[in-house]
Amino acid sequence: MIKLEEGKEKFLNRYNFNRTIEKALVESIKVSVGRNSTYSTDIENSIKKQIHIFWKDKLKDYSKKYKENVSREVYINDVLTLKQNMNEKFPNCFNHPKYKNDKGFRIAHAQKSLSVYLKHLWCLDLINEPPMCPIDNIILTKIGLKYPQNTWGHLNNKDEFLGKSKGIVDFANRDNLSVCMWELFNF
Repeated sequence: MIKLEEGKEKFLNRYNFNRTIEKALVESIKVSVGRNSTYSTDIENSIKKQIHIFWKDKLKDYSKKYKENVSREVYINDVLTLKQNMNEKFPNCFNHPKYKNDKGFRIAHAQKSLSVYLKHLWCLDLINEPPMCPIDNIILTKIGLKYPQNTWGHLNNKDEFLGKSKGIVDFANRDNLSVCMWELFNF
């Protein structure tokens, strides 16, 4: 499908011009923390570097299975496990005061980083199409959600994650597109 290949090229030209795995990893983390309060306010840069190394390694580990078709259930488990791994390895590093009653590395951070990394790999033709696209307020707005239902960065509830994911899948299906193709054409 020409349109699909054009969409992949457009994405890569904008976000990963040199088509490298390292750029895909950097972008995946960058977009998941860029507009989201993530780290404790007193965290040192040396600790952030350790977090990024561990985080990149986890993204690479999870992505290996996506060379084959992976179910949405496996993907959801990967998101939840990434959240758990990050909180276990760096238990006091994600205590941003914004989330005083629900501290830690969030589902939103795990989902966005894993999904963006998988999107890069898919656009590079290194893996099969992922079972879910990156989610953020732009995508949630495109499916018709308005504030505060379209917020994403705060998300840390599995049921809310599943509900918003299903809403995106249902919306994409109305256009007779897979969720990743729909997001590629609409982001």
